[in-house]
Amino acid sequence: MTPMEWIIVGVLVVSLFIAFAVYHDLQKRQENMRKELEKLKYRNTALETQQLKFALQPHTLNNILANIKAMSNQISRSMESLSAILEYIFYHGEDHFASIEDEIEFIKSYLKLQDAFTKEINNVQLDLSLLDENNQNYCKQVLPHLITAYLVENAFKHGDINHPEFLKISIELSENIFVIQVTNKIRRNYNPERTGIGLSNMKSRLKHLKEGKHQFSSDLIGEDYFVKLEINLK
Repeated sequence: MTPMEWIIVGVLVVSLFIAFAVYHDLQKRQENMRKELEKLKYRNTALETQQLKFALQPHTLNNILANIKAMSNQISRSMESLSAILEYIFYHGEDHFASIEDEIEFIKSYLKLQDAFTKEINNVQLDLSLLDENNQNYCKQVLPHLITAYLVENAFKHGDINHPEFLKISIELSENIFVIQVTNKIRRNYNPERTGIGLSNMKSRLKHLKEGKHQFSSDLIGEDYFVKLEINLK
């Protein structure tokens, strides 16, 4: 092997070690969280909300690890994004709420991570033109932690990432109203009856944390799947 090939092999080996270490740590943390939740299960109603916390789908992590092996030149950027995502999942939102600013940064990190493994990532649009960053609610903890993640991750899970108009995310903030709309192209084999537990968990958390102060709608028209979540921040 040439010196360059040895260098590439070395980078891959180190990268795989780091990736598996992160994956092992994630599993350990999830197991610890599960044990703690079991201990507190019957103490208060907030526990049920904690049990419904968003978690990266196992297939997402598997895809990340598989692609890291073949994309050593993007490892640094990928690991930074993954680190930011894991930190936000585990170390923010202890009281179940986060700021709009933090939720948007999470979305940006998630899209950057997908950018490393999606050839046509330019087909993703994040529209923040109607987001008022001067709004008094922008930096306050007014949103259920990771509530936007369900919608974005669901689009990547069920959407056609190879479509030239795959995904559009638009976020609005005006007065005391927060709105996120996600539109994605669906895969040909998409089955609307197999929605999984993600959106169900999201609705349950909204019922606990924003009962009577939110509206959620979804619709499937042709190859376009629309979801809209509106939250009253008062």
